[in-house]
Amino acid sequence: MDVTDFEVTGSLLLDLLVNDETQSGLCTLVGLVEKWTHEYDHAETVHTEDGCNTMHLVGMSLSVLMF
Repeated sequence: MDVTDFEVTGSLLLDLLVNDETQSGLCTLVGLVEKWTHEYDHAETVHTEDGCNTMHLVGMSLSVLMF
């Protein structure tokens, strides 16, 4: 996963926070979760500074949106 994909996902997450359209927001969120589970590598090396990889960061963002 490159930075561009991460930025696109981040942009979609921000858009969900700003536009609280329940049905379309839910469908978008489910799509992001599916993408997260299939396209992000949980075995990717974590960064030494924070102990996270891209999958961790996107997963944490998705968790925030679920609440």
